Amino acid sequence: AIVFDNSGDLLVSVGGNTNAGVKFVNIGDLPESPLSGAVVRLKTSRPDFDGTFEYAFTSSGLASDDQVDGELVDVIPGPTYEIVAPGVRNVLGMAYTTSGRLYGCDNGPNNGYGFGSTGLTTDTGTHVAWPDELLLLEYDHYYGHPNRNRGRTDEREVLYHNLTGATVPGTFTQKIYQLSSSTNGIDEYRATTFQSQLRGRLVLQRWDDDTSLVELAADGRSVVGFDPITPELHALAVKTGPGGAILGVDYSGDKLKVLEPVDASATGLTAYDIFPWRAPATGGASFVLGGENLGTLGTTSVTIGGLPATLSSVTSRRIKGTVPTNGSPTTALLDVVVTVGAESVTIPQAFRYLFEPGNEPGSWSDIPDLPQVVSETACAAIGTKIYVIGGDTSKTMRYDTVTGTWSSTAAAQRPFPGDHHAVQVWHDKLYVIGGVGNGADGKVQIYDPLTNLWTVGADMPWGGGSVSTALIGDLIYAAGGFDTGAFTVTDCAVYDPALDTWTTGLAPMVDGRNHAAAGTDGERLWVFGGRGPGSGDSNVVANGYADVQVYDPVTDTWDSSNLPGSELVPMPIGRGGTSRAVMYHGEFYVMGGETLTGPGATADQVYDRVDVYDPTTNTWRTDAPMTTARHGADPVLFDGRIWLLGGGFKKGHNPTAATEVFRRL
Repeated sequence: AIVFDNSGDLLVSVGGNTNAGVKFVNIGDLPESPLSGAVVRLKTSRPDFDGTFEYAFTSSGLASDDQVDGELVDVIPGPTYEIVAPGVRNVLGMAYTTSGRLYGCDNGPNNGYGFGSTGLTTDTGTHVAWPDELLLLEYDHYYGHPNRNRGRTDEREVLYHNLTGATVPGTFTQKIYQLSSSTNGIDEYRATTFQSQLRGRLVLQRWDDDTSLVELAADGRSVVGFDPITPELHALAVKTGPGGAILGVDYSGDKLKVLEPVDASATGLTAYDIFPWRAPATGGASFVLGGENLGTLGTTSVTIGGLPATLSSVTSRRIKGTVPTNGSPTTALLDVVVTVGAESVTIPQAFRYLFEPGNEPGSWSDIPDLPQVVSETACAAIGTKIYVIGGDTSKTMRYDTVTGTWSSTAAAQRPFPGDHHAVQVWHDKLYVIGGVGNGADGKVQIYDPLTNLWTVGADMPWGGGSVSTALIGDLIYAAGGFDTGAFTVTDCAVYDPALDTWTTGLAPMVDGRNHAAAGTDGERLWVFGGRGPGSGDSNVVANGYADVQVYDPVTDTWDSSNLPGSELVPMPIGRGGTSRAVMYHGEFYVMGGETLTGPGATADQVYDRVDVYDPTTNTWRTDAPMTTARHGADPVLFDGRIWLLGGGFKKGHNPTAATEVFRRL
């Protein structure tokens, strides 16, 4: 299956080579390979995309495009792509809906075609067979079909899951509905036929068999109804068409079949749908609008989101025209209004404009607020829980992503309950690096969720607080921050959690920074903005800087956008109070922050902006602004989403319990 997302990137479902992760002679005796058994995003929105993929052995670097070597090779760096949804076996149909969600029909394993993988070299020892499944396909969710190639670095992907286990956030995502084999066709029904009773349902097609309508829950995450359509199409693929029609591709009969609605409620001017339902905001795209009892070219007009469209043809059942230009597009679904003479009819929330390729923003949603207000948070995910510590409390707050509830355990009190901590996770333990106040300066505090106990590690080489940190491999790198809550330093050191030792003498930062956003691409420590000498050298509100600094542990060197000859591009707006830069979809996300008199802030001198840096192209863009502008919130990546918890809603010390989640497909 292939479908474009709203950014102009092509989503491709790449079939699996195995029955359930283990190569077997009856199905070709081929292993999985780097891109198989997954939905892959080809970044066709980028000007440098060329679609070329080459492979090389991980061990030697020698080229090989032989599928026999699938488990032993990597994609040679170069093509612009990412794995969106791993663990699908054979998604023959996908539907990208008006809600911005992606659904797919996945063909299940067949008896006699292979065992289920239980590890890199172990399996069930028996053949597995299950029916098909309807999946809600979300970014970085694993759906249970193993791939031992990717399993070398992602332990989720060596484990086969059938249709009976429960979803475990961050580990495995179960089906939303079990389907009869072989269900392959899927599309969204958008027409207002039959008084809109079917609108928003998914149309499914089983090969040479029944056609069905699936009713989704309001949040789109579960199925609440499954009903047959009469007559059945007996087709392979299915698509919806103008006027509420449903088209089936009958592969066996070499026919294109069309179901037309017989809608007794269409007694007057009726507008059903518009195709396509999305188009560039630059305008000019052709559209077809279906309905009944429409007017003539001389008596009919159409507006999209209040903007008049140019019409080229009108019959009693079809209107053809071009989409108007929209100079201020949003992600909202807009009303389409058809007027014939003095009478008007509306297709509500029927069309949306697309941004320039690659600039489609993500979306924000809420989860239950924190149990109490907290400022200068430090957050991390372990297992299915998200942990939050910070100022205004000594408690360790915990969000259960399975039950959607918060708790805070009285026994889980960190020894030095300050604020401005940095936190990293190593071997399922929380490592809190430095802090400000209550003796937290320069301390290493370690929390074990299994025992619900805190211990103390070796002190930092300086009394660090508001330090920039990143876990690279098995080592935690730390740079800058305050020294004992006073002045900003340029120190850089590395902590080995296995040995509980610090190594000093690393190259210092180009410019000392506190309150910066720090992150890693897996190889280097990146530091975005922050405050320091000249603007916020101590723990006071200041305007902050826009510079970008990068430390390379291999060469023990720093690069900075402040250095002459550096190619690094600084942030669009300088600021502090951003805490962490999350690497998400191959880009760094810098969220919120605070300032004293800097531009673009709210009246409370905090930011709701989300700036996104692509290290490959060395470019910045903005994404959807935060629902609640604030600073001192430590974003954490978990389950394919960015979780933003607590922080301050005004400059300085103003804690909040606000919690929001950001996602992109």
